[in-house]
Amino acid sequence: MSAMKNESIYDEDVNNALDGMKYMKDLTRGTAYIAPVVAKPQRITEHNGCAKLQVLQVVEMGWIRAENIHLFSAYYDKRLNSMFPRQHVVQVLAMHYRTLEEKLYCTLQSPYTSVVVRAGIREIWQRAWDPRDHFYIPYLISCPVPKRLRNDADIMVTVSTKRCVTGKVSALKVQLNNKNDMKGKIAVCVKGLDFLEDKNYSNHFVEWMELQLLLGADSVTVYTYSVTEEMFQILDFYEKRRKLNHIRLTLSGESPNVALTRSSFIWRNRQQKRRHELIPYNDCLYRHINSHEYLLIVDTDEVVIPLKHASWGQMIASELSTNLTDKWQLLHVGKSKEIGEVTGQKGLRQKLRQNEKRSYCIQPLFTPPTA
Repeated sequence: MSAMKNESIYDEDVNNALDGMKYMKDLTRGTAYIAPVVAKPQRITEHNGCAKLQVLQVVEMGWIRAENIHLFSAYYDKRLNSMFPRQHVVQVLAMHYRTLEEKLYCTLQSPYTSVVVRAGIREIWQRAWDPRDHFYIPYLISCPVPKRLRNDADIMVTVSTKRCVTGKVSALKVQLNNKNDMKGKIAVCVKGLDFLEDKNYSNHFVEWMELQLLLGADSVTVYTYSVTEEMFQILDFYEKRRKLNHIRLTLSGESPNVALTRSSFIWRNRQQKRRHELIPYNDCLYRHINSHEYLLIVDTDEVVIPLKHASWGQMIASELSTNLTDKWQLLHVGKSKEIGEVTGQKGLRQKLRQNEKRSYCIQPLFTPPTA
């Protein structure tokens, strides 16, 4: 039995290596498989006769387990979509270990009714980036909403490989973001930060944060795994002033979530890290899809600097009116060299041009609290 098991593992490892080699060959030829961005229309399949869910807990956001699928967040999406045309959809962000091949069913439930629908499944990770599937893979699970549920403001959702879910389950509360909630122009999203030692990062973050606000960000959403107490105070400072949304993250499934072990796991498993990053990126998209016109996804060592305008808003307005594409560039902001205090856009651009390292340091509004 042990020999058969070892042989099976050996065969699997060989097949994975061959898949990797084929991928590299296809990549050099420009023939690596890319999944379609626009999904084909699917028929809405509704199943009746299932009992209402026995709900153990309802979570607004954060990992819950539905069989072998790990669900993170759910959003009500009223936009036109190619998968279920003319139908509202509940979009569920999820992770699954390895490729998800089973059919899935969504149970959508309100205080008044419950319905089961066949789910549409899209792998967010593009195979062309890395075809190996021995990872937790991010998925977008789309649940078409029957018209009788459209007016319900209190909907929960769970996902199963079975049509009818039995036993007590956890469910996600569906976040309703109305189109009338449009409040801002540009929101900035930052993927999960993770560092147990500061190493002057908190000061660097203040500089970066102030620059985002100076350039026209209405709000900044920052996801974190583990950060230092000093960094936490900075995030809290901006959050209390309604300039920042701080969202805590954990890893899905059997991945470690003790801070030190998790930090080591994240930095040692870069390919898994890249797959995990797609969850906060997409969560941030759906979080702001009806509250802002534009979404900017950047790291904290990246800044979009308009070359001929004082703000992103002016740059976008000019771009839309003239259709020019030479008015901005993405800078990688190094940390090795400070360039002094800068006041205003003109001074900032001058300093950036003078400095080969492309570092920056602006006078922040934030003053760290004293102990």
